[in-house]
Amino acid sequence: MDDWCYTVTPNAVAVTLPSPLERPIRYVVVVDGEHYPSVIEAAFGRLRGGGAELAGAVRAGGREKLPAGDLDQVAGVTIRDGSNAPRLLAEALEELAPDAVLDLSDDPVLDYRRRHELAAVALHRGVPYEGAG
Repeated sequence: MDDWCYTVTPNAVAVTLPSPLERPIRYVVVVDGEHYPSVIEAAFGRLRGGGAELAGAVRAGGREKLPAGDLDQVAGVTIRDGSNAPRLLAEALEELAPDAVLDLSDDPVLDYRRRHELAAVALHRGVPYEGAG
């Protein structure tokens, strides 16, 4: 069932079958500071290896494993950093126009309440919000 979807309207049912992507999916990625930059870099490399395009990233909190000073870029991806992750995500979505948000953060930095808040920011703007699989 994941390979197709259907839409019901008052007069018809439309079935949409999957088709090959014509271009890579363009993501804004949510990360946290509880992962070493090398781990984030490896994740970005795997995403790119799978054909994804990384438009930018938002740090959702945590600083435990970050080097002293600011972490403003990993593997060529600009990371937006600040105390208000929902606002940073909203700005990133507006400026970068991604196809989707990919959340690579983890508990306890981003608990379910905060994660749902970020998802709501994306979904309110019509941008799908995906968790790591």
